[in-house]
Formats: sequence, structure tokens, C-alpha cells
Amino acid sequence: KTYTATLPETLNGQKVFAWAEEYDNIKLVKPGTISHFYKGGGVFRELYPIVKAESWLNLKNSDGETWYYQKQGHLVQNDWVKDKGTWYFMNDKGVMFNQTWLYQGGNWYAFKSSGAMIASDWLYDQGKWYYLSTSGAMKASTWVYDKGEWYYVSSSGAMLANDWVKDNGKWYYLASSGKMLRNTYTPDGYYVGNSGAWQ
Repeated sequence: KTYTATLPETLNGQKVFAWAEEYDNIKLVKPGTISHFYKGGGVFRELYPIVKAESWLNLKNSDGETWYYQKQGHLVQNDWVKDKGTWYFMNDKGVMFNQTWLYQGGNWYAFKSSGAMIASDWLYDQGKWYYLSTSGAMKASTWVYDKGEWYYVSSSGAMLANDWVKDNGKWYYLASSGKMLRNTYTPDGYYVGNSGAWQ
């Protein structure tokens, strides 16, 4: 049997941007008349109103929590969301990225378990350290200056350690911590000066 229902455009004087339906995912339905086919053994689904122009939506199920973000009654999909100064990314199904990498526009970005994009910080992933710049883009094939020390990240973005790097015709040594050595001897017996360059 098919049941119909009218989803109002206002509720207690507030504009309703959409009605949210939760099941395996979140679906937003615009106000108006909807039809739902019901057969024996099925379930009626509850819908709740979205009255904020922008808001997070949380779905809890046996797999854990899934976060979505809506604007004007539409799920944000395959796009960025900036909330309270922090950036998040929603995939093509509208689900927030977390604890993963994103490749976009020629750059790699990484996200914390909270979903927040990592910026101006290091990330330890599968035994290697990576540095995410202020824009969130991963640094690669360049020097990183952090807390008074110099580090070097390779073309893959992985920080070098216990190794030499040649830059502008000069050799520099990166210690086990990744820090560039200065004014000392390297483990293999070479002296590096104040600039870090091999003398």
C-alpha cells in the first residue's frame, strides 16, 4: 500500500529547509507531499525537520557514527565545509572524511579522527612522518622549518632521517629525529657547519 504525507514548510513559525530521513544514510526531503510504499513486515520511517540554514547531521548505527553537513536543506557532497575556522571534507555521498587522505588539485590533504583537516602540523602514518602546511597541503621535496629546526621531506612527502640530502649543490645531513645537523660531525664522520652544509 502507498501512503502519502504532507511535510510542512514551517514548524512553530520557523522555516523548514528540509525533512531528514535516517536509515543506512541520511536523506533530505524538501517540504511538500511525499509518497511511501509500505508492505507487510516493513517499517515506517520517521522524518525530522531541518530548521537551521546550516548544520551538522549525525547518524548513529551499528558501524558507529557518520557525520553529514547540510546547507539550505541540501547535503554538501564532494566539497569542503568550513566550521568555526576548521576545514572538513564531505565525500560524494555527503559523508565527512576522517583519518584518511584526500588528493585534490594536485595536493594531498589529511584529516584527524574528528574530521578536522590537519594544518601546520606533522602526521605520522604507516611508519613515516609527513608535514601539512598552513593551507593543509602536504609538503614535498622541500625544507620544513618547525620549532627552530630544519627538516627535509622527500618527493613522496615522507620526512628524511639518518640520511643525506643534496640541495643547491650542497650536502646536508638529517639525524634520526629528522632534524638537520649543524656544527657537528655526522655519524659517518663528516663535519657540517652552522648552515648545516658539509664543509
